[in-house]
Amino acid sequence: GVVCEVGAYVTKFSIGDEVFGSTAPRNSCSAEFVLALEHEMAIKPSNISWDSAAAAPTSYCTAWRGLFDPEQGNLKNTLLINEKSL
Repeated sequence: GVVCEVGAYVTKFSIGDEVFGSTAPRNSCSAEFVLALEHEMAIKPSNISWDSAAAAPTSYCTAWRGLFDPEQGNLKNTLLINEKSL
C-alpha cells in the first residue's frame, strides 16, 4: 500500500512511500487502511508489480509454516518450494 501517516518515532518510511509486508494476524488484508509496525513493512521496489509485492508475504508464510510449524506434520518431511522470480 501507500503510507498515509507515520508515527512520531518512525524513521524508515515517509508519507507517500509504496510499501509491502504483513500485519497478520492482527489486521485484515482486505481493509482499506491498516496499522502496521515499522518492522513489518518494507519499501516496494519500483520494478515489481503490486500483485508480486502482495504475494511475497504469503509465499514466505507458507514456506515458514511448512518448515517450522509442528502442527503441519512431521518436521523431517521434505518440502518443495517453487520460486517465482520477481
